[in-house]
Amino acid sequence: MTQLFINCTKLTSVPLLDTSNVTKMSSMFNFCSSLTSIPQLDTSSVTDMQGMFSYCRKLTTIPLLNTSNVTTMNIMFSGCRELTTVPALDVDKVTNLGSMFSDCTKLKSILMTNIGVSFSISASTQFEREDLLVILNNLKTVTSATTLTMGATNLAKLTDEDKAIAINKG
Repeated sequence: MTQLFINCTKLTSVPLLDTSNVTKMSSMFNFCSSLTSIPQLDTSSVTDMQGMFSYCRKLTTIPLLNTSNVTTMNIMFSGCRELTTVPALDVDKVTNLGSMFSDCTKLKSILMTNIGVSFSISASTQFEREDLLVILNNLKTVTSATTLTMGATNLAKLTDEDKAIAINKG
């Protein structure tokens, strides 16, 4: 389903789809700038979600997706300016979260788990301290160099003890 709805700028909703055997959804909804909702999708076989929702400027949230087999999520939500919430996505196997949240200025809640690669949330200053702690507590302990780029505004919301959570995980 790679690029299935790409550039469908007038698409506002998506019908229920049988996606049980799909392995690639990269750029599936890329530049669907009027899209306001996504139905529940069976993503249990998907390995590639690169740019899946990028530039879906009217999406505020997405349904819970099974991401247990996904390895690539870079630019997944890039340009989703109205996105406020990301549900509990398991990113244990993900090797690339690059620019996943670039230009997501209204983002205030990310419930991703098993985060073990570098990513940035600096585009949004809407996070409360509690939301930032959820992110920090969902970081995996790593042995290779990884970076969580938070931005000065978000970093200022944390205490030294809060920051130590990330530092102690590598």
